[in-house]
Amino acid sequence: MSTPPPVPTVLVIDDDEVMLESCRRILERKGLAVETEADGLRGRERALRGGFDLVLLDVRMPQIDGLDLLSDIRGRRGDLEVIVITGYSTIDSAVKAVKLGAYDYLPKPFTPDELRTRVDGALASLAERRARPSESLLGPGQFLVGSSEPMVRARALIAQVGPSDATVLITGESGTGKELAALELHAASQRPARSYRWIARRSRLACSRASCSAT
Repeated sequence: MSTPPPVPTVLVIDDDEVMLESCRRILERKGLAVETEADGLRGRERALRGGFDLVLLDVRMPQIDGLDLLSDIRGRRGDLEVIVITGYSTIDSAVKAVKLGAYDYLPKPFTPDELRTRVDGALASLAERRARPSESLLGPGQFLVGSSEPMVRARALIAQVGPSDATVLITGESGTGKELAALELHAASQRPARSYRWIARRSRLACSRASCSAT
């Protein structure tokens, strides 16, 4: 007899108790395990501690900015998805949330169907990534190893530039580890859970937060 798949677990972080209860009821009816947190700082601790497949995150909370929290979660937890929810929806904030690594952006008020559709999409995306384990679930320090001075300097430089939105050009002879450096850079970025892809042409590899391609 096959073992049933684990029930996806969702953490909802919002200072609005009514919103928390509404999300909990809607998602529990879908058969999901739902935990709620009204305190943004405690929500941060719980999200970073792990054990969740999906975080629903309000943007505006008294103790912490939701987008700062989103950046923190995406930088340290590549093994979950995040949906941003807010009653103060603007195009700029939606674009910023997606750039910071949110799977989706859901403006309030939303219907139960809208919430269920977004959650289904986020969990399907996560399941697809987990079904084909890849670099996107790994953190920095997994690709460039060694304790020599040049390697230490390379990792320090990558750690410095990784969180920025700058485009990075990696050059070097064939076989010197350009792709490993690109993977390390991707893992150190603000969006390590995003897919990584590269196209080899000649000997130069240009990397942005979204992708890496040769020139």
